This record gives sequence, C-alpha cells and structure tokens, in this order.
Amino acid sequence: MNALCAADSALIFSETEMSDDSPQNASDYSSDAPLVSIIILNLNKPDMTIDCLKSIWKNTTGIPYEVIVVDNGSSPENQKRLAAYEGPHKFIPLAINRFFGEGNNIGAEFAKGTYLLFLNNDVIVTPDWLPPLVDVFDTHPDAGCVGPKFIYPSGELQEAGVLLDPEGFSVQIGKFQSPDQPRFNRMRVVDYVSAATVLMRKADFYAVLGFDFRYEPAYYEDCDLCLKIGTLGKKTYYVPRSEVIHHENATTADKSLKDKLNNIVEVNQAKFIDRWHNFLTTGVHDGKSYIAPLLPARVASARKTAGIYTPYNIIPGGGERYLFSIMKVLAAQGYGLTLIVPELYSRLRISLVLDQLDLDLDGIDIITHTQAEAGAQFDLFYCLGNSLVPTSRAMGHINLFCCQFPFKTNEDHTRQHLSLLKDYDAVICYSGFVEQEIRKQLRHFEAPEPAIHVVAPPVGIVAEVDPQMAKSGILGIGRFFIGDHCKRQDEMVKAMKALSELGADTSLDLVGSLHPEPIHRDYLANCRQMARDLPVSFHIDAPVSVLSGLLQRASIYWHGAGLGVDVKKWPEHCEHFGISVVEAMSARVIPVVVNNGGPSTIVEDGISGFHYGSREELVQITRALLSYSEDKLTELRDNAQARAQLYSFAAFEARFADVLVSMEKKASQRFETSSAHASVSTR
Repeated sequence: MNALCAADSALIFSETEMSDDSPQNASDYSSDAPLVSIIILNLNKPDMTIDCLKSIWKNTTGIPYEVIVVDNGSSPENQKRLAAYEGPHKFIPLAINRFFGEGNNIGAEFAKGTYLLFLNNDVIVTPDWLPPLVDVFDTHPDAGCVGPKFIYPSGELQEAGVLLDPEGFSVQIGKFQSPDQPRFNRMRVVDYVSAATVLMRKADFYAVLGFDFRYEPAYYEDCDLCLKIGTLGKKTYYVPRSEVIHHENATTADKSLKDKLNNIVEVNQAKFIDRWHNFLTTGVHDGKSYIAPLLPARVASARKTAGIYTPYNIIPGGGERYLFSIMKVLAAQGYGLTLIVPELYSRLRISLVLDQLDLDLDGIDIITHTQAEAGAQFDLFYCLGNSLVPTSRAMGHINLFCCQFPFKTNEDHTRQHLSLLKDYDAVICYSGFVEQEIRKQLRHFEAPEPAIHVVAPPVGIVAEVDPQMAKSGILGIGRFFIGDHCKRQDEMVKAMKALSELGADTSLDLVGSLHPEPIHRDYLANCRQMARDLPVSFHIDAPVSVLSGLLQRASIYWHGAGLGVDVKKWPEHCEHFGISVVEAMSARVIPVVVNNGGPSTIVEDGISGFHYGSREELVQITRALLSYSEDKLTELRDNAQARAQLYSFAAFEARFADVLVSMEKKASQRFETSSAHASVSTR
C-alpha cells in the first residue's frame, strides 16, 4: 500500500458508517480484517453505484468483506452526490479519470483483504453470490481468477465464462441462452472471466502488477490480467453457483463520454494479440514471465528528502526516463524520494513504467500535489514543466526547475506567474537548443536569468552489439501523438511509400507508446491506414525485449520530429533532445535525422549519421545508404556507436551530481549566512 495512504488516509478517502441500507448481518462487514475487498469504480453514475452497493449489503453474508468505491473523476455534482451517500464503504474521490485499469489499481492499494473482487457498478449481486467464489480457492489450489454466471436483466444468460479465438476476439459462452441449461451449470476452466465481477488473490494481482496501463482507456485489460495470472501457473474458473445480474457496458456505452471508447477496441486488440499470440494459437503459455518487481515504499531512514513533481501523465517515454533517472541519482546521493503527482497513481503502475523503461528504484512514496503543499518542506524539490513558468511553487531548501521546453503560453499568464521562477535556485534543461529558447524568452519578458544547467538525458546504451551482425530495415521510435513535437510517423510512412515505389527492398518498424486520448488514437489509425499494403509494422507499447531485438537488427534509424518546421517561428515543434536517436546509435544503427532541434547537435552530418530537411531528401539519403558498401556502413556504425557513449547514464549521473553538489554548497552558505544574521540580531 502507498505509505502515505496508510498513514494519512483521511486526506484521501472517507469511510462512511451504517445506514438504513446497511448489511442485514452487520457482522459480515469488516473494515479492519476483511477476507474479501470489493472494489467498485464510478464515473458519473452515482444512482447506479448506489443500487450496486445496496445489493451487496443485502445479499453478502458468510464472508467478512469491505467495499471500496473509487470515484474516477466524476463531475463535481455527481461526485458530491455519491460522497454524501451513507453506508459502510470506503470512498476514494479522484479529481480526474484514471481510466478502468488504473482506477481499479488505486482501489486495490487501499484494500485490506486477502482477496480482491473487482465489481462493475452496473452489476446487481444476488443472494449467496460471494461464498461460492471464495470456496474455489479452498478446493482448487490452482485457481488464479474466478468469476460468476452473468445474467442479463431480462433473465437470459450473458456469460458462462469466456473463450478467446486466435484473433483475440472474446466468445461469451452461452450468450442469450437459458441460464438453466445443465451445460452452463458446471464449473469449468475458461480463458478468462469479465472484470465486471472477478475474484483473485491480492498476492497474485500484485505479482503481475495488476491491470496494465497499455490498454488505457479501456478494453482487453481484464483478459490480459487473467492471462498474466495464468503465467503464474494458475487457472481461471467459471463458477455457476454464483450469479450476478449485469447490465453490460452501461458506462462505456454512454454517449456523453468524451473518451469515445468505441474506437479503442481495434488498437487494444492489436496490442493483446502481439503479447498473447502464442497462447491464442496454442492454448499454452510460452514461458514468458510478466512478474516485475513491485516498487517499495521510501526508505524511512534516508537522511535527506527530495520531492519530485510532474504534472503530466506518466507513460513510458523520454520525459519519464529523465524524471526517474534524476530520482535514481538523488537516491544514490542519500535522498529519500517522494513522487508528487496532480492526482494519485498506483505504485503498481509506476512499477510497470519503470519495468518498461528498464529502470529500477529502491523505493519512493507517491502523494498528490495538494498533499505535498500541506506537508513539510523538502530538502530538495524538483519540478518538471513545459513553459517558462514553473508548474508549482518552490517547496524545498534547494529548488530545481526542469524546463523540458519553454512552450508558448498566454503572455499575461506568464508575466503574472513569472515570480515563481525567482524562488528556484537553478533551471535544468535537456540540450543547448532548449537553453537557447529559455534565454530568448527570458529576454522577451525582461526577466532576470537564473543559473541554467544543460544536463543531457541518460540513454539506455544497447550493450553487446555484435559488429558482424547482419542488419537490415528501417526503425523509428517515438510516441504516437498529435502535438507540438509530434514524431511524424505519418511522414515516415509516406517516405516508405516513396521508397517502395522506387523499388527499394526494405521495411519500416515503428515503435512507441500511445497516449489514451481519442485524438492520438485517431492519429495512429491514420498512420495504419496509410501504411496498408506497405512493408510497415507497428509495435505499440512494445516491451523492452521487443525494442531491444529491433534495435539489434535495424540498419537505419529515422527520426521525424521537426520536419518542415520554421525553427524561428515554431521551435517547440522540434525535437528537444532525441533520446531514441542516441539509443539507436548505441546499437550501431545509422541515424537519419531532421536538420534542426536536439538531434542535429547529436548526429554529425556525414560522419555519425545524416541530416535531412524534407521527405524527398530523407528518401534520397536512405536510397543511397541502401547501396553503400559494407566497409562504408561499418565506418558509419562505428562512428555512431562511439558518439552515443557521450550520453550514457554514467555521463548523465556525473553531470547532474555536479549540479547537485553546487546547489547543496549554495544552500549551506545561505544557511550559514542566515544563522549568522540571526545570531547578530539576538545580541
């Protein structure tokens, strides 16, 4: 459990008392020692959730249980209505929608039970529904997940467990048939059961790090979870003696939802097939483990404290690699770490992100920005931002502002809040390109210039690359999103089409995480559509093992951020640094990058790679590379690999440690000066 949640839970959730709708047998409800923790998400459906709660309190007997309701970013009026409802349950209000998987992960971290039961708020439970589910774990030691018989409100059978076909489609057993048929009333092993009602051991849930953020905002995370637990050697059981009434898709079918969940199915299906192809075609797990270490709580004995604030969504990417690498260096310098976020994230999620980034930390606490502002001052406070103005007031004895890039904002807002920057001891930035833009904006606003330190991001240098390995194909790495520094996978696909039309014998692999908002999913869908009938493969949220294999095999690396940008007018549309460029270079992949922004300072044109200024030039350079002799290619690969070593984690650690030492020295001098003044004033 999140250490702060355990200690200061009153700051986060309320626990209501008994009401007229309380359990018929009040002794069954146990907030202190439940056997089962029932977790329910709510999003703007307070009346539906209340009906679900009433059915639980009325029909749950014989098992000590607790109920945890996570309000997943409802409107203020809907959240207020649900919060005011009395009855035995923990209520956890979130200010934003953390989506289905992460909302449940957060609820799980407040759970005290041996078992976790995830229950949709559009479910009505029936008498004696819970004991048969729990009993399976006593009678079948190999049980991993168990689920009930789902019945439509009409009385028809909705689901007697689910099977998966080779294309990843779900086949709900017995759908629309009579639930009384004998074949639907035998317990059996199935591929998965819907997370509308699913029970599992908390230990198993934690062992596979819960619901996976890769499927945000929704769909496929429940079958993925059952299959992950299957890799532990556990089975999923359908239990017909337990029955629930399920309205099915009452929330996700809501037309008022802005998430447009209907267009996520195809995206997540592709991810699911990519991960579980072997199981879907053979019914046997391929031996891959989905067990990753759970990030522990902060070491309480640390002599110094550091608060690290990011106002942005945490998904694997260059910014997150930088952020967690900063934390790794701070930990090595003796700081106890607290990750500060606008709204709660689960420790499960952060552990998954670290695993995908191939990073590790000894322990952190996770708190909200509101909690941080109400707490004690940190020895060091590190704030991440995307404008000239910090995204938080300074909260430390030493204060560092990492400006990823000074994106343009409303001038009045910037002038009004620029005073926040005065309380920071220094500004950290990724590259000389970013530093130049920071200084330009400071001059524009006639603001005093703070100390600015360029600390290039650390890159996961690909080790043990065989220089004799045969390399072929083109690789592009970067998030799929529409925004200021879009990675321009669309232009890469167009370049690939031009190459194919010229008869080039090559292929393109595009790797990256996907932002959950619909505009970014639409961008990916457009790229896929353009790539139809072309030798282009997409790898969405690929694990480290897949990315490593692609880097080992690729011959040429394409980077498209900043293509066609007028740098003087729109510098924010350029790549700020280019972590993936260096990563590719370390794997002896020859980079071809846009001739602006950070990558143009990393790659020496014609020596360790090439610069280009248009799609046509990208095609021209690539065609030439495809015809180079092995000796020439080897020379370029050697130069690229050597250049990449300048951006290793060791180089990053040494640079940031130097900045840290200088900041600590200044802080010590300030303390000595203030102490001397205080001594004089008391004489």
